[in-house]
Amino acid sequence: MGGKLTGRSVRYSFVAIAALAPFLFASIAHAADARPQINGADVSWLLTSSALVLMMTIPGLALFMADWYAAKMCSRP
Repeated sequence: MGGKLTGRSVRYSFVAIAALAPFLFASIAHAADARPQINGADVSWLLTSSALVLMMTIPGLALFMADWYAAKMCSRP
């Protein structure tokens, strides 16, 4: 099964694309008519979540580097 495209899987993927295409095109048409609205709650959530991601980056990198360094030191003769 490792990545081979058989006739059945190709057929199912075409059926899935054909079933989802009307929803995709309807949402694109609806988005073209709507004017963009900026909501204060959306902006504040975007800034809050971005700050949380940035705060998680430094500990994540520290843990990654500590594990990498420990693995490197264990493999030394």
